[in-house]
Amino acid sequence: MPTLNKAEFLAEAVHSILSQTYEDFELHVVDNGSSDSSVEIALSFAGSDSRVKLIREPRRGLSFALNAGIANCKGRYVALIGADDVYRKDKLQAQLKAIDGNSRYSICHSDAWVMDRHGNPNGKLTHRDYVRVQETELTGNLFKRLLMRDLITGGTIMLLRECWEKERFDTHLFFAEDWDMWVRLARSYEFLYIPEPLYGYRIYEGNSWGRGRERFVQTNHARAYEKWLRIFGDLEEDDRRSLIVSLSECYADLRNVSALGRLVLTNRAAMNYLSRRLRSSFRLRLERVLA
Repeated sequence: MPTLNKAEFLAEAVHSILSQTYEDFELHVVDNGSSDSSVEIALSFAGSDSRVKLIREPRRGLSFALNAGIANCKGRYVALIGADDVYRKDKLQAQLKAIDGNSRYSICHSDAWVMDRHGNPNGKLTHRDYVRVQETELTGNLFKRLLMRDLITGGTIMLLRECWEKERFDTHLFFAEDWDMWVRLARSYEFLYIPEPLYGYRIYEGNSWGRGRERFVQTNHARAYEKWLRIFGDLEEDDRRSLIVSLSECYADLRNVSALGRLVLTNRAAMNYLSRRLRSSFRLRLERVLA
């Protein structure tokens, strides 16, 4: 559980772990340089329950905090939770029942309910109302699907610790770090989806789903696409074209003319995308003039 100035929600998040029906776990709260009372809250729990451990890290970003917490885990499985989110009381038990002893799947994830700042559910589920894909598309080999879109609600993840031993969160990504991790893991491991809301995901002004972060998000998506084109040298041609188009869209939305120009000069897919976008833009402007 990484936390940075989440004192408002931290106690509720920790309580949701300590009240799990499955009790044989350890909880590593990783403070990422908080200036509020997060450390004191975590210490109070650690003092009363030996399963709770506090790790203090300098403020270097979410990926550093996640990597530090996972490095200290001793169990066979590792699960994640945001410090402003909650677990359903049987989350760990439900996922262990689904994945334990099943050699095909190494990673388990689920749906999540969405709630506001005060913990009130808004009636929506992350996969049913936001991701909107068939349940069958969320289980199995997800590599090709994940290249195109993040299908995972990160806090719902539970996976074998050996997965973390092969991969780490990329400390150069500051929004798409979890998506990038799922893509890299999907090269070697299969995912199992539980179509139940086992996790409470809090959306409010100031967290990653808040307003005003479009440019930040696009920049990090572009970095992820650039990375995947660089490290996956054996991509099928359709997948490579799709990634190039996605990267072109990011550059265009960011108005990064120089990067888009370089991409267009070396990739036909990018050239075709730009041509379509320019024709669409011209047609829209012409319609406005003639209206």
